Amino acid sequence: MGCNGCEKNGNCTGCSGVDAVKTAVKEHNGHKEKTLKSRIIKLAIILVAFFAVFVLDQIFNLTTVNPGPECWVLPFVCYFIIYLFAGLSVLKEALEGILHGKIFDENFLMALASLGAFSLGIYTGCVSGACDGFAEGCAVMIFYQIGELLQDWAVGNSKKNISELMDLRPQIVHLWKEKETTDVPPETVKVGDRILVKKGEKVPLDGTLEAGEAILNRMALTGETKLETVEDGRKRILSGSINAGENFYIKVDASYENSTVSKILDLVENASEKKTDTERFLTKFSKIYTPVVVILAVVIAVFPPLFGMMFSGNGIIESGNIIAPANSLWLIWIKRALSFLVVSCPCALVLSVPLSFFMGIGTASKNHILIKGSKYLERMEKPKIFICDKTGTLTVGIARIKEFEEKGSLEALTEMNDPLKPETAAVCKALKQDGSRIIMLTGDKKNEAKSIADEAGIDEFYYEMLPQEKVEVVEQALAEKNEKDVLVYVGDGINDAPSLMRADVGISMGKIGTDAALEASDVVLMKDDLSGILKLKEIARKTMRIVRENVWFSILVKIVVLISSATGITNIWFAVFADVGVTFLAMCNALRVGIK
Repeated sequence: MGCNGCEKNGNCTGCSGVDAVKTAVKEHNGHKEKTLKSRIIKLAIILVAFFAVFVLDQIFNLTTVNPGPECWVLPFVCYFIIYLFAGLSVLKEALEGILHGKIFDENFLMALASLGAFSLGIYTGCVSGACDGFAEGCAVMIFYQIGELLQDWAVGNSKKNISELMDLRPQIVHLWKEKETTDVPPETVKVGDRILVKKGEKVPLDGTLEAGEAILNRMALTGETKLETVEDGRKRILSGSINAGENFYIKVDASYENSTVSKILDLVENASEKKTDTERFLTKFSKIYTPVVVILAVVIAVFPPLFGMMFSGNGIIESGNIIAPANSLWLIWIKRALSFLVVSCPCALVLSVPLSFFMGIGTASKNHILIKGSKYLERMEKPKIFICDKTGTLTVGIARIKEFEEKGSLEALTEMNDPLKPETAAVCKALKQDGSRIIMLTGDKKNEAKSIADEAGIDEFYYEMLPQEKVEVVEQALAEKNEKDVLVYVGDGINDAPSLMRADVGISMGKIGTDAALEASDVVLMKDDLSGILKLKEIARKTMRIVRENVWFSILVKIVVLISSATGITNIWFAVFADVGVTFLAMCNALRVGIK
């Protein structure tokens, strides 16, 4: 374990430099993340114990060990110990929810159904000497935890894919002070400090080159494999770049929290917090759905037995004969109510829909497309209007020589232009074929604007535009479009920042080091390639298709099993496997988002 000095500043007399900092970082990450492996081992042990007890109970009938009214004690103890190991966390969360006024959630349903099954087992044991419910109550909780584990694995796997792509977060920084380097955590470095970046290392913080030149590999940031050479003071060096040349020193000009790396990682990690319309609907739906099914379960447990006793008097009568005593009526309908509760848990919807969006965001990240929230992924399914800045978005953003004349042995420059990006025309054509309207905005004169628009295949364009005038065009388009239509603004993230923020979806092209690109836009195309828009639409459509499949599949299966549980066609075992099975299938379907 690293000493206190290491954990605070990565440098102390108790241990040395890099090893100390790495130890502290490793321990921090170990405490921060849940160990999936340990949960798998724990559940495996619980499952083995459950099946061992279940088999023993089936072979030897544990109720016969202590016959009489106390026959339920031994099987209860055996099953309930396993139940507590499996479901103590769920019971705790259910209790906390009740104490905080959030009663009707999935934890409450699972706790109510499983504890109800154990209560039923105690009652049947006391009355008839045949315990019925212990195994079912235990199974409810175990298989619910298996479903939770599958969800966490799927989300963790998606996060792993993102972290592998964004393996940018620095662990140590070589702080240069008084002609010596000291290895410290990046959070402790201040603006104005000088740091050393060694050959082959990632640049930990943003800054400017102190002297000489630096050769950088920026593939993790932009997706481009071409090396870039930066000379002293000429251009910022962005964190996340890799030093492909010799050692160099940079002067830090942004704290770790404000560095390019932190902004990108925060963007990805917090992307799922901005919920989609679908997710918000499901949240509202659950608030109504859960109390309704609890009330229906109570109705199923209480009213049929009451009516049965009213009409038959002594019990269930068929052909004039009593085939079941009155107390059996209660047992039959309580079992049905418990089955109803188990299958009513909306786990498949609650887990699979957010997972689908998370997988979509992860897939986009693997394609160097960063999305700030799942709601923007949802909106990109069927965008109808694209308003695009010209310079640096549709064009390369650099003036180039267009044509020469020869005079003697001399060449005279006659014209320069800013050419289209290689992919622009094809992307515009694909968007128009998909039914989208494209508008180009530029500060250029009319002739230059028309030339570029014609080359790109764009019919609508505005020229000599100032930033505020671009916003006016966006506002007008927003006012004229249908409510469900999505307006996308594509710009370079600097002068276009107001328009990026005003649009339904703002997409910034490259300029990954600028604050405007990361803060004003909703989507960042890190490769500075318009083709990313088509890829984003493809991912969005696949994600939404799978979301709808999961929603309708889960609802239809729930309805069928709820009816069969309420009418006694299926028992609590079927309800358990139906609930877990639907959840498992829905989550597996959600994982398809990341498969080509």
